[in-house]
Amino acid sequence: MAIFKCKMCGGDLNVTGETGVAECEYCGTQQTIPKLNDEKRMNLYDRANHFRRNNEFDKAMSIYESILEEDHTDAEAYWSLILCKYGIEYVEDPSSHKRVPTCNRTQFTSIFDDVDYQSALKYADPNQKRIYETEAKAIDEIQKGILEISQKEEPFDIFICYKETDNHGRRTPDSVLATELYHELTEIGFKVFFSRITLEDKLGSAYEPYIFAALNSSKVMVVLGTRAEYFNAVWVKNEWNRYLALIRQGAKKTLIPAYKDMDPYDLPEEFSHLQALDMSKLGFMQDLTHGIQKLVEPEKEQEDDTATSGVTVNSLLKRAHIFLEDEDWASADEYCEKVLDMDPEFSDAYIGKLLAFYHCKTEQELTKLCIPIENNNNFEKALRFADPETAQKLKSYQEQTLKNYHYQKNEEIYQQAMEQLKYCTNNTPFIKIIQLLNKIPEYKDAKEKIAFCKEKIYQLAIYELESAVSIPSFYHIISLLENIPDYKDSTEKIKLCNQKIEDCNYAPIYSSAKLLMQSNILSNLYTAKEKLESIPNYHDAKELIKQCNEKISETEDKLKQNLSLQHQKKMQRRRLIKIIGIPIVILAVLITVGIIIFSVVISPSMKYNQAISDFNNRNYLEAAELFSKAGSYQDSSHYLQNCIENLHGQTVTFGNYPQTDPNQKEPIEWRILTVKDGNALLLSDKSLDCRPFIDSLDDYGTWYHSTLRKWLNEDFMKTAFSKQEQQKIITSTISTPPNPTYGTLGGQDTKDKLFLLSIDQVETYFPEKQNRFSLPTQQLEDTILSEFLPRNGWYLRSPGMTAGLISCVSTVGEINMVGKYAENRMEIRPAMWIAVKEFV
Repeated sequence: MAIFKCKMCGGDLNVTGETGVAECEYCGTQQTIPKLNDEKRMNLYDRANHFRRNNEFDKAMSIYESILEEDHTDAEAYWSLILCKYGIEYVEDPSSHKRVPTCNRTQFTSIFDDVDYQSALKYADPNQKRIYETEAKAIDEIQKGILEISQKEEPFDIFICYKETDNHGRRTPDSVLATELYHELTEIGFKVFFSRITLEDKLGSAYEPYIFAALNSSKVMVVLGTRAEYFNAVWVKNEWNRYLALIRQGAKKTLIPAYKDMDPYDLPEEFSHLQALDMSKLGFMQDLTHGIQKLVEPEKEQEDDTATSGVTVNSLLKRAHIFLEDEDWASADEYCEKVLDMDPEFSDAYIGKLLAFYHCKTEQELTKLCIPIENNNNFEKALRFADPETAQKLKSYQEQTLKNYHYQKNEEIYQQAMEQLKYCTNNTPFIKIIQLLNKIPEYKDAKEKIAFCKEKIYQLAIYELESAVSIPSFYHIISLLENIPDYKDSTEKIKLCNQKIEDCNYAPIYSSAKLLMQSNILSNLYTAKEKLESIPNYHDAKELIKQCNEKISETEDKLKQNLSLQHQKKMQRRRLIKIIGIPIVILAVLITVGIIIFSVVISPSMKYNQAISDFNNRNYLEAAELFSKAGSYQDSSHYLQNCIENLHGQTVTFGNYPQTDPNQKEPIEWRILTVKDGNALLLSDKSLDCRPFIDSLDDYGTWYHSTLRKWLNEDFMKTAFSKQEQQKIITSTISTPPNPTYGTLGGQDTKDKLFLLSIDQVETYFPEKQNRFSLPTQQLEDTILSEFLPRNGWYLRSPGMTAGLISCVSTVGEINMVGKYAENRMEIRPAMWIAVKEFV
């Protein structure tokens, strides 16, 4: 039985069965709940819901997003993101005593158009869907009311953000400083939003419409405080976080942090890139007001110019469309920029820039693109500033280009599979065709073609099984059937092959042991016992071991009985020693020769036989080490080369790095991806760290310029490897090909010891996405959880769709061609080349 907390009042919900709906026995609210199957996700939900109920919406959102990284079909996680995005807080209605939603983060976008809401409906069961739709209607009505009120409000120039009262309800020093700043700015002539005064006549009504209007109209926000906890107070952070979000979306706004009686390093991390002002310094108020004047007054002049030059804006846009018709894309983009200099929220200008970017003469040509336009910055801004009719039109373009993209991808895969099928003559192409078609199982007749290829592979495996007698043959049959484990009786045939391999490996040992047991020679009996103990579960090996022990005991008893007789003969042997002195010398020579024979013939033979056994069992790394020690014995060198060629997929340890304890290094495990000319390409088996590709947006986002490259080859290199180990790592020429989908250039070649994989290397060495998944070390997982970082996968060095985006491998093994922003922190799996002889 799982126990959940009510999302309205925080009371316990006792739930049994698989239902996705429950009713709180405390507040009586019927609500949706997640369908969980493990304790870890339950704990994540409890933590996220706790933050959401306490209005810490951003912390909650990061946890819900990490839940979706593990399961993208979790409807409740999508709905919870909606509650955070719109800042939904449930309060008690005094008349009905029911919990009703209030909105603390109003959006211009309707909840019905939100992609997270649509995903929640897509994956919800009927009961959940009914509740989601009911609550969405209520939230939408609240939104409409807030927007209606906010549109009637006069615009503000400046928004003062601060904490009014402390935990005991007393006025804070921040409030006094904010009052002083308010009077200074209003005397200059600015319209200032200061909640203590601005909302004074709004008592008895919701504050959100007025706060929303002020956040969107203000050109400058001043966030002031005297204590770190005041800056991070829930409602203070809600205001400045929403303002920063508007800036990230392209709004021309400025946020100014101001502090007093505290260390500036205690300011929120989100302010680290902003210039903060110390309110205790002499002349602070004059500097602040002067700076605000420089920011706000030019904006006012520009707005006045725009209002009086509507004809100029329209004429510039017409000129841009003429350039589009003439396919002069650069000039078209330039004139759209001129329009935006006059009106930065002019949607049609962003549409013009979008057309120039994709080399389209008209908007209709956008619908023929096979590249999703939804992530394009110009499209996002065009949609953001569009009127409802234009927004609907843009969404139709978005949907059509996404359909075109998926259709083209599916068709490319299908045609590639059909081309291979046309000339297919052996099992390997059939396997590749299945791998291709499994990506598009619902496309055209892909299922029928998959079944056809599986039947071909199965028939070949059965044909080989009828005549197979050697271990390599049985391994080859297993490798075929492992590609179709669920087809007919493939699983049973694999078990049969493993049994045959066991017979091939154990039968000679079993027969040899039985032959040795026929004699009563003590050394033979011990050898027979040792052989049988290596195959204890084969046939009646355990019974034969008992018989060996009995025979050994009997033989040792007889030897003890002969000890007295041997003692009697001891004196006689001493006399004989004098007579046979010369033969003893000869015997010593013979012993010396025997030692030489043992070291030259017998010892290499033993290593060779053990190496052959390891080779047959696919323990190629162990076999290579033994073949190397066997030297030139028989065909050891030939087998050694075969072992090296088959090292793909084996793991080796090299270097040390903190993995469970930040203060203690542990050996790093590396996976061998390929071997070329005696050198092995290694990739860390786990993600070892979590870092951005570049330190700031000012850096150019290619592998050549990346700060991550510098960190790998300097800081990580010194931390993970000794000086002797560093010398063993090969300095390689690293080329980064363009993005295969978008053509974004990868930058110039580099000379590196450590590097990241490229898109083409991942596709080559990990053709199946389930093998691309990477687990973090325990130390890295603790870091991710403690800092509330989303798990987005591991970085590649290849560029994404545009400059500033870097491709990566997601947590489910998909290669993200569009990429993630280069300043994001993501998991790191270093790669390197090293000579095979260093670990064989």
